[in-house]
Amino acid sequence: MERGNNPKLINPKKIDPKKITGRLLPFDSKYDNKPTLAYTDKGKLVMTTFHQHTEYANYNTEWTRHTVQYTSPDWGETWDNGRQIEIAEEPSLMQLRDGTLLALGMGLHPRWNGVGIRTNGKPYSADYWDNRVVYRSEDAGQTWAAVPITVDLLPDEEGFEKENYVGSLLGSYSLLELNNGIVLINVYTCCSQRPIREYLLRSYDKGKSWIAERMTFSDDYINDYLIKDPYGANENVLFYSPRGKVMMFSRTEVDHLRHCRIPGLVAPGESTGIDQSSSLLLFESPDGGATWKTIRGFGVPGMMYPSVVKLDATRMLITYTMRMVPKPEYEYPYPHMGVHAVIAEELPDGTIDVDFGHDIIVIDDLTPDYATSGGGFGKTVRLPDGSLLTPYSYRYISPRMSEVLEKELYMDQKVYEAAQQASPFTTPRFTFDPKWPKALVRHLFCDYFSHDTGESREKTQILKWRLEI
Repeated sequence: MERGNNPKLINPKKIDPKKITGRLLPFDSKYDNKPTLAYTDKGKLVMTTFHQHTEYANYNTEWTRHTVQYTSPDWGETWDNGRQIEIAEEPSLMQLRDGTLLALGMGLHPRWNGVGIRTNGKPYSADYWDNRVVYRSEDAGQTWAAVPITVDLLPDEEGFEKENYVGSLLGSYSLLELNNGIVLINVYTCCSQRPIREYLLRSYDKGKSWIAERMTFSDDYINDYLIKDPYGANENVLFYSPRGKVMMFSRTEVDHLRHCRIPGLVAPGESTGIDQSSSLLLFESPDGGATWKTIRGFGVPGMMYPSVVKLDATRMLITYTMRMVPKPEYEYPYPHMGVHAVIAEELPDGTIDVDFGHDIIVIDDLTPDYATSGGGFGKTVRLPDGSLLTPYSYRYISPRMSEVLEKELYMDQKVYEAAQQASPFTTPRFTFDPKWPKALVRHLFCDYFSHDTGESREKTQILKWRLEI
């Protein structure tokens, strides 16, 4: 099947392919990736992307990547030129019912951000290092105020010494506004202390302040998983089901859960050596987010960054990034990277029914199979007229680099090391090892070396589409 020309329907069963239509909006990408958008009143869209400047990498002064904000006054038909804003990376945008915009970003330490401890000519606040940061805007994105989520906000508990904690404080990829106006996010400790501790944070004042409590799981195997895995149940996406239940998608490493009999869970098979074979688990909370019970596995390994749009009283559209080419044994009907979607139905007994063998909606499939993921994201919003907007990023590969990747020339140590030496971001952990899996070598070569020399970059597009069901 022809790549591009999206949206399209794969293996139709319940959906008429003629009922899915769309077109690309005229957005001129400037090597941006992982976009997210929200709409405000009267047709205005606000979108953020993640932008990199490898030309600064050797100067040891400026951050090498930052967030760019774009706005559109007419539902995406025209866009401004964008401006750099001081929002931590990979933000997720949402609009509260009162019009307040919130952005949840990840404040990386300079050691993860190339080099440099300044951004836009000013020192980057240490409060943002290794923390989640909530940003608020009450003027449709013209100005933003930062609210760092630091370890000091977490409750005191036996066995957890906050004052000595030196790990990251990571968190959810979404915010959820409850029907009563309370806003929820999730954060969790990471890497340096076990078990992983997950926390629910509530805001009663539209994101100005936050109160944290321990988030717990009722299934013993999840608690055991939080002891074994350094990242826990991570990059969580909180949402309402069509029937009004509070639910959550979590990115997990299934190697630690393969012995558990979780409905719908697909084992990843032999390890690829990279973090792109994670799997999604679906949880449900009976008490507004404090405790969680596992419902099912969702999809196949490699699916990440889901977003949920309610369609009607029982059905929801779920978009996701296919971050690696699915293995043949997964029997996924469209084995290509990109942003895809399915329709899930919430049955009267609470079961979430979804068919990953049919009716796969393809939103993006431009990243070549021989490359690595271009980020995707694909967080989808529904406009007042019923149309859907999905921004996403894909991997651009130069013609010369396409030949290197397609012929797998990067497996030659000389080719690998030549690209490594040309990259400003080389580190000892990237030293070539002939025992590495091919997927890991390709990942380092494409995501780091060729990326940082400009021959492999992410580009952003926006699809406006309709789904009539």
